[in-house]
Amino acid sequence: VQGQQDDGGLSQVVPLNGSNYAVARFNFGDNFYVPNATINSNAISSSIDLGGYSLLELVPDAYVKILRVTLNGKPMLLYASNTRNRQIAILGYEEATGKLSGSRYLGFANPYEIASIQSTSDGGLIICGTTYLASRFPRICLFKLSREEVEKTFR
Repeated sequence: VQGQQDDGGLSQVVPLNGSNYAVARFNFGDNFYVPNATINSNAISSSIDLGGYSLLELVPDAYVKILRVTLNGKPMLLYASNTRNRQIAILGYEEATGKLSGSRYLGFANPYEIASIQSTSDGGLIICGTTYLASRFPRICLFKLSREEVEKTFR
């Protein structure tokens, strides 16, 4: 999949099944989430043709992590990235339909940036990132969301 030189491309790709993928893409600073993109692995294509949901709240050419999970018995895709307000945004989409099922924002007074997101053994989420004290001293931050919080947020 081609981008537009270094101004467009794929931020994150997660295989779903066959030729379907969960994709996060960027193009000239804009960001797009595509929960169910069809990509032919035997052909050349352009990331622009994938379309997707435009996310104006994200920083330009945002770093994105995608996590596949099962919540409330449904396969879900959780997209985690950095907002212009310096928070970590987690948006959940139903894997089958691509419908937005909920969102959660982490961080408040200090700037925060995502590093990774993982499921925990108790059905919750752990989110690792960086926060900046006095907007310039980086520190590791961890957020733990319980299974109940995750299932309530991403219905």
